[in-house]
Amino acid sequence: MRGGAGGSGRTARRDVRGTDGRRGAAHERAARRRGGRPPRSHLPAAGRSAGLRRRGGGADGAPRLPRRRTAAALRRTTGGGILRPGRSGVAAGAAVAAVLRGGAARNLPPAAGAHRDRGLPGAGAPRVARRPREGRHRPPPTPRPADLPRGSNIVTVVVVGAGLAGLTAALRLADAGRRVVLLERSGTAGGRVRAFRGPHDTPLDWGQHLLLGAYRATRSLAARLGTAHRLSFADGPIPLACDDGSRGSYAIGALPAPLHLLPALARLPVLGPTERLALGAAALGAKLDALRRPATLDRRTAADWLRAHGQNDRAVRCFWAPLVLATCNATPEEASAALLVAVLDRGFFAAREDARPLLPEGTLDEVLVAPALAELRRLGVEVRLREPAAALRLDPSTGAVEAVVTADGQALRAEAVVLAVPPWSLGELAGPHRALRGLADDAAWLGASGILCLELWFDRAWLAAPFAGLIGGEGHWIFAHGPGTVPGARQRISVVRSGAGSGPAEPRAVLVERTVQELGRFFPESRKARTVAHTVVFEPRATFLGRPGQAARRAGPATAVPNLFLAGDATATGLPATIEGAVQSGEAAAWAVMRPWRERSAG
Repeated sequence: MRGGAGGSGRTARRDVRGTDGRRGAAHERAARRRGGRPPRSHLPAAGRSAGLRRRGGGADGAPRLPRRRTAAALRRTTGGGILRPGRSGVAAGAAVAAVLRGGAARNLPPAAGAHRDRGLPGAGAPRVARRPREGRHRPPPTPRPADLPRGSNIVTVVVVGAGLAGLTAALRLADAGRRVVLLERSGTAGGRVRAFRGPHDTPLDWGQHLLLGAYRATRSLAARLGTAHRLSFADGPIPLACDDGSRGSYAIGALPAPLHLLPALARLPVLGPTERLALGAAALGAKLDALRRPATLDRRTAADWLRAHGQNDRAVRCFWAPLVLATCNATPEEASAALLVAVLDRGFFAAREDARPLLPEGTLDEVLVAPALAELRRLGVEVRLREPAAALRLDPSTGAVEAVVTADGQALRAEAVVLAVPPWSLGELAGPHRALRGLADDAAWLGASGILCLELWFDRAWLAAPFAGLIGGEGHWIFAHGPGTVPGARQRISVVRSGAGSGPAEPRAVLVERTVQELGRFFPESRKARTVAHTVVFEPRATFLGRPGQAARRAGPATAVPNLFLAGDATATGLPATIEGAVQSGEAAAWAVMRPWRERSAG
């Protein structure tokens, strides 16, 4: 650490030579500085050094500072707070956690930014985290109790929306000592990753989800909730079946990035050698464009960008279109090139671990949502399900939010409000206020895109891999699960169709029959299996539509109203509508809420 108690800014390990020629430790005499009196030493007087020697003196009897200090001792020396809030407060939090090897250190959340991948919160190799610059699509460091002045827990924050963004924001605020009220319109938390009960009371996610190792904020949240062990990497070869009957696979190699994707490219028989080399050239182009031309990427579609980087029609149809649909929930002709490049740059072509698929054990409700609710209640958060926010009441003199009005007319007064709602719900609360009409218009412009998921139970297991890709089919990805409690079933297969628009036009029984026939065409081994149960999940507004121009329409956590903040995967995360974007936005909103108090304390 620089600028220690000596005040000279030089390293504390420097030693000085005494008059007898012996090189003594630097703490034996005050450090020099230019001009003025030398700073007072923080060591005890000579007559009081016995205590230091009892704690462990050197071989020559020289006093030595204790190596370990308790949390109480640190608080006494810093005037009641472990850290002084300021620009480096969160970064220093990691250092404090390192000093406090036991006791209070175990109660601190994981250090924010303690990994090497683009400032995303999460666990990894320790590294000093810096405050993100304004306007950069990087999540802020995780708020920590040490960043806040003590006694500030009287502040009440109302969080509207109990999806992953709202749950994350409420949890981080409660961790930091805020009094939080969480409002949710429906009777179930989780938003678009909520759970429901399928045939024979089988717990199911509201649509299948795939995570990546790059989901650092999500993995950090799971670690905070004690459920990180229920997120597992799927490292085996992932089958890719093409409509022409050919079969390939996707697998991450053991080489460091970007060479880790060479095995995946080699296992794409649907593409020729020249086309596979062109995929690598496009990957390199994504890295360069993310560095050199990030602002221009959102002016063109993903299809335009792919053509500019030498991708022919076959490569787009057999490789890029499934990838764009899975990550952006839009076709290459619809999606913004900025979102595709963000996926490539931060996920597939970043660190090797970032490109590894990650699947939950059980439902996401069991891994993230239910544990978050339990932890919030343990921390004293008031969780109100089936209580929607009907309006915001603004103070006409200050322009700040004075209260959140619920559907039954109750006015909840708060010093800060976080709206963690999707863009199509934001207009209901923001539209009536002139200061927020631009925000409501931008949210309406983002639109929505649907996802269709068919859950099929078969009387025999036929897919050995955890998931597989369909190239050229109506479905895009299939996932294998255990049969659950459905009688006679041996395997459940989830078939995901992204970019589903307004949903299927035919009756559900016809849709299921056609999907089973398509599976038999791509995977002949499934033809002998018989379906014993099914259910269809269609979410017409699963994500916002990430078309060109979306970056300028996605607001950050702060708004024109001083104490009103936003969270949600449609905010300015720089990512498509993903679980990771939702969690990152909750972190960013919590940081923004606490920023005025941190600046006030620092001042």
